[in-house]
Formats: sequence, structure tokens, C-alpha cells
Amino acid sequence: GTRFGPDATVETVDDTVRVTTTDAAERGTDYLLALREAGVAVTGFDVDEPTLDDVFFAIADGRTDGFDAGDDGETGPGPSGGTR
Repeated sequence: GTRFGPDATVETVDDTVRVTTTDAAERGTDYLLALREAGVAVTGFDVDEPTLDDVFFAIADGRTDGFDAGDDGETGPGPSGGTR
């Protein structure tokens, strides 16, 4: 975690600081104050909502870990059969 919360990630590139967190919309003002207290000159501030692609990839990334092996620890296709 960081000063921005336990789930926050902070990236810096050149003169830009990007904070990714689940509560940015609710705590944006707190983040601006924290930056000011840290001596950071803020020239712009945006709150971006995730795109549909962002959400899809986050879900897909979370699920891929469980697809490597079945309950018995073996990989391969699941059960098949049945009637139509």
C-alpha cells in the first residue's frame, strides 16, 4: 500500500504521476492534498473510469490462474458426453 491506500499503485513517467486505485472518484481531493503536502506542484488532475476492455482484461487476468489445472491437478479437457 501507499499513502493513497492499500490497493493503490503509483507510477511515475517524466513529469507525470499516475495513481491507480478503486476509490479515486471518492478520494480525489484527499489525493490532491497529499500531493500538495508532499511538495508536488499539480498542473492537472483527471479521474478516468475503466473502459470495457480494462474490465475484461482485469477479469480475464484474475481467472487465468485457475484454468491451469482441474480439481485433480491434471490439465486437459474437461468431462464430455451427454445427449442433445
